[in-house]
Amino acid sequence: MRVLLAGHSVSAVEIASDLALRGASHVTVTARRHRYVMQRMPGGIPMDHVVYTRGAGMAWEHLPPEHTAAWLKALIIRTSGHPHQFGAPVHADNVLEAGFTHSPFYLALVAEGRIATRPWLSHVDGRTVHFADGTTEDYDAMVFATGYALDLPFLGPRLRAALTPDASHLALHQHTFHPDLDGFAAIGLYEHGGPFFSTIENQARWIAYAWGGVCVMPSRAHMDAGMAAAHARRGRPLVVRSHIVARLFAREAGIEPDLRQWPTLARALLYGPQSPASFRLSGPDALPDAAARVRDDAAAFDAVTDAAFRADELRALQSIAAAHAYPHSHAHPHAHAHRADAFVEFVADLLTTRAASRRAE
Repeated sequence: MRVLLAGHSVSAVEIASDLALRGASHVTVTARRHRYVMQRMPGGIPMDHVVYTRGAGMAWEHLPPEHTAAWLKALIIRTSGHPHQFGAPVHADNVLEAGFTHSPFYLALVAEGRIATRPWLSHVDGRTVHFADGTTEDYDAMVFATGYALDLPFLGPRLRAALTPDASHLALHQHTFHPDLDGFAAIGLYEHGGPFFSTIENQARWIAYAWGGVCVMPSRAHMDAGMAAAHARRGRPLVVRSHIVARLFAREAGIEPDLRQWPTLARALLYGPQSPASFRLSGPDALPDAAARVRDDAAAFDAVTDAAFRADELRALQSIAAAHAYPHSHAHPHAHAHRADAFVEFVADLLTTRAASRRAE
């Protein structure tokens, strides 16, 4: 069977790989944006443990986008190779413009000729597909793996008028509350990148704590500002990254750990996986074994096995602390000044302790 896959995110490259591995005679992937492709376990460590850490999220929030793009591209090429090395196209040199996805087999199958790549299709005539570069090819089946449209048919007229839903956005403060809809909140209604569990759990906890009086409900002025930001995002694709938005919800719920209180756990918190246990160290519903869970989660796959920061990690933390102190104009829309002084103080203490230790040696 000759199959055409349309799209180039996780579902598309995984379905294409499965078809090629399971004996389809010809598999082609067509995409508007051919992305960088990362191995699922680069260097034997799950991608989520490397890309979606607190430290990476803080850098993404506070440092200029070109810094994040350069770091991410270097990481992908070092661990997984450049798509061009496998004979695969990529939409743009900048990773944030091209996008990135992950698959353990896709690039190798392209290199072996078991998956072909094409530019985006222009139209279909029977079994013949016409591509944007003027080429044509016949297929037996087509699979569209191009995402989804937000569809909430159960909303009544009042909710629909307030939320003004379109194919990808709802008018909500921080993806959650609306200032004119008491007793209404939404969970998970956004395009999400990265591990979902901490994000969804933290958003649910924020709602429960706000409604239950455990934390303060956002003020009208605060929500109005959030609504203005939501309206400004209209018409633009926005992937909500887990290592940013999970901490956003945690700050609102009062469950983001203060690094100053966990000096021996700080490296696991910053450069280990952003696990649900890491949001149970303090605040409402803290767990007595949370610290042990965080250490175990970080040590899995030999990702973070000791408390001593590497030199490159310290340099990154210094850059983030400087950006906290002097925010740049390209700060991420979810970046907060909240607890900035605490983080700057943590980094200063960390560097002072390291310098004293070196002098003692």
